[in-house]
Amino acid sequence: MHHAEHFTRAGALSALALAINAIFLFPASADQGWLQGCKAVQGENACQQPFQQGLSPVLLGSGKEKQGQWGFIDTTGHLVIAPAFSAAQGFVNGLAVVGQDGKYGYIDQRGNAVIPPRFSRATPFNTEGTALVEVDGRLALIDKQGAAVRTLPFAASPGTAGFVDGQPLASVQMQ
Repeated sequence: MHHAEHFTRAGALSALALAINAIFLFPASADQGWLQGCKAVQGENACQQPFQQGLSPVLLGSGKEKQGQWGFIDTTGHLVIAPAFSAAQGFVNGLAVVGQDGKYGYIDQRGNAVIPPRFSRATPFNTEGTALVEVDGRLALIDKQGAAVRTLPFAASPGTAGFVDGQPLASVQMQ
């Protein structure tokens, strides 16, 4: 075998190695659309929300998944609640709103379901121990056990922000 043949084979093997490496670095089947929603700055669409009560919701997953799952990290960056939620808000007054299968409920700081997901919409609990939720197209106030304290009139708009930052009063739009 001549030296020229060695160089030709070595060049072909190098090209093949580069091509194989590129396939594994950039998988053609990866759907990274949900990853593009993550922004470098924290915000509503960020993949990490601000820390509240020592924990922060984070969106985790791989580019091969159609969407990530929300979990929670502590201030040291350790994962303390495994990713299992399609939506999550920060902890307010000891509980966090989480979503699964299009419904919302509440978890404690260990990740235990305190109120299983059953609401169309949910806001954080206020300092008085009530939260504003939407059930069957109506707004209701619930307690920390999930029991309805008061159902609001049909004219109350579900588009309200509810209890913002755990404040004792909620804004509600009425027709």
